[in-house]
Amino acid sequence: MTVSYGTAAISGLPTGLDNGMYVQVVTADPQPVSGTITATSIEELTPRTVFPNNARVDLEGLVTAPPSGSGTIVSFAVEGKPVGTDNSTQFPVGNTVADIRTDMRVQVQGTENGGVLSAAKIIFR
Repeated sequence: MTVSYGTAAISGLPTGLDNGMYVQVVTADPQPVSGTITATSIEELTPRTVFPNNARVDLEGLVTAPPSGSGTIVSFAVEGKPVGTDNSTQFPVGNTVADIRTDMRVQVQGTENGGVLSAAKIIFR
């Protein structure tokens, strides 16, 4: 869907809109016209993959970057969020870190650590 925002009230965006930015768009349009809505306001939102340091995190989504590393210590991304495993990361019975593939749906439970989600448990969906 296309959003026309030329006359919209834009808040919290001192440098304007950018690709990949998470925003909330408000419109008075009851439905799109030729695939386009006209925004009355746009507000920046915090991406769902940004967490405070040391926060406990439960993130579910698609693996967007393949695993790299060796053994049980690998890095990959879920919905663009960097994820790291270690020797204590738990997997469902019969699965290992070697089963992680791009475009696979996973749930990662762990702790935010300097921009990386340190995985305590990974569940394959």
